[in-house]
Amino acid sequence: MELIFGNKRISNIGSDLGKAVQGFKTGVNAGSDES
Repeated sequence: MELIFGNKRISNIGSDLGKAVQGFKTGVNAGSDES
């Protein structure tokens, strides 16, 4: 996997996933607070 994509690409994908998960959790928390 690392040989194909390279470390930088994997790091970028990881950070993007982290941001997506964090944003999703924030949205879920905001939705539960409103109801």
